[in-house]
Amino acid sequence: MAILQRIHTLEEGQSLVVHHDRDPLLLYAELAEIGWGAERIAAPAGEVRLLLRELP
Repeated sequence: MAILQRIHTLEEGQSLVVHHDRDPLLLYAELAEIGWGAERIAAPAGEVRLLLRELP
């Protein structure tokens, strides 16, 4: 919930990097519903980092 709330505070064109200890599988469908996507980016072992941004 915190991630979705934070997305709604961003200005147009901004993105968000999130850090997780596991893959947030339920988040992907919720992002798609609001027109956002997630791209996995490099992270240390044991961490999942996602770059979230609005889809064109």
